[in-house]
Amino acid sequence: MYSTIRQTLRGPTTDGGINRIDIPAAHTLEPYPAGPDPKTWIGPWCSVTDQQLIVRHICAANVRQYHQAYPTPFGSGALVETIAPLADTADATSLLQGAIPVLPHIPLQETKDILQT
Repeated sequence: MYSTIRQTLRGPTTDGGINRIDIPAAHTLEPYPAGPDPKTWIGPWCSVTDQQLIVRHICAANVRQYHQAYPTPFGSGALVETIAPLADTADATSLLQGAIPVLPHIPLQETKDILQT
């Protein structure tokens, strides 16, 4: 992830890419969760131009963004275990073919409705 972000920071030419981000102006320059939550921050902001710090903030934001589904039935628990990370189980194949796997442990009707759809 770091090398991809560094490539983005450099851009196609020396004047391209990301060269600045704005973060909450707080007691620390560290990204959330060590620093304040940018989603709820209501104080002043400051600009960061140090590439290492930009990379840390982008990586922290990506981790947070891409793990939002973890506490949901589609991100962890019995449903994910049944389907498997690569969706290469018989239940995953059945689901892709339109048959909902028999999973008595799906607690929410909303989850069943999403699978049915």
